[in-house]
Amino acid sequence: MKGKRNLLKIIFFASTFFIATNTSSVYSETLWEKCDRMFEIDYRDYNACGNAFNDRGDYWNATAAYGKAIMKDPSDGGPHYNLGIVKNKLGDQKGAIDSYTRSLMLNPMNGAAYNNRGLIYKKMGKKKLACDDFLQGKYNGIQNSFTNYSKYCE
Repeated sequence: MKGKRNLLKIIFFASTFFIATNTSSVYSETLWEKCDRMFEIDYRDYNACGNAFNDRGDYWNATAAYGKAIMKDPSDGGPHYNLGIVKNKLGDQKGAIDSYTRSLMLNPMNGAAYNNRGLIYKKMGKKKLACDDFLQGKYNGIQNSFTNYSKYCE
């Protein structure tokens, strides 16, 4: 009888240890919950969280994370730039242009923002604005802007 009790104790402790160390099989925390739990301190982490959502193709949650980063520090151009990328992917060209413009107001040396905004202007048929942005991107060292300027503006 004593051997049976010891075996039951071993099984109980082993199963408790398995459940305690393998919580992912019991409860899987969503990426959004991780972002809220881990990144409450630093706004840049919301930007990183938005990038994770963007990489997964979850553009709505990426938009929310970038929005939270912008609310925490509206003077950082990075989340505005990333929000422009997501808005463009969602088909909101005007919103993307607005986000890129805000990003450029905060960081006028962001050549990638000029290039991306230029691509949207080109798609909208606004060649002059597109070429101006490609030129600015080119001056800020973005190879794609140089290529785009040579291809569409010369």
